[in-house]
Amino acid sequence: MNLEASIISFEPSVQLNRSNLNLGKPTYVGTNGIQVWVMAESDLKQLSGACLKAPGAQALAKPRIRTADAIGASLFCGESLVLSGVTNSVGVSFDSYPRVHREVTDLMAKLLISKTLTNGPSLSVRTNMDVTARVLLQRGNGFFLLDAGTNRGNGKPIGVIVLAKVPKK
Repeated sequence: MNLEASIISFEPSVQLNRSNLNLGKPTYVGTNGIQVWVMAESDLKQLSGACLKAPGAQALAKPRIRTADAIGASLFCGESLVLSGVTNSVGVSFDSYPRVHREVTDLMAKLLISKTLTNGPSLSVRTNMDVTARVLLQRGNGFFLLDAGTNRGNGKPIGVIVLAKVPKK
């Protein structure tokens, strides 16, 4: 199984809604403001282009993982930073655990995005996204996760497009 995530940050003032991104009703809406749409791979590729055209949109990362049924896989891209004697991983962490069935993939995915902040001479680490999702995907589908950013201090929305490709046997 090949997993590919496109992580996009948006400006806080950008108006992201279902109409300007050509999205229908979300498959899931969380109480914390997270919305998830399960979509066909072709629609997700079009959505990726539309997201990057939004004013102030910035591609943060595009992690890819190759794994197999019931084999967990992890990817980290970033750096280790020691603050007050504690080692912190700063960057993008993408973990997955797929269960591949004939027509459906049961995917558990965890995404953690953090960055270093400087405030004068001091440094701190801010978590921009920390979400774990379990999604049932029909073959040829993936999902779009949108965190509106209302629960974080910076208020920047973050979108994650995940494609899950299962090769034919």
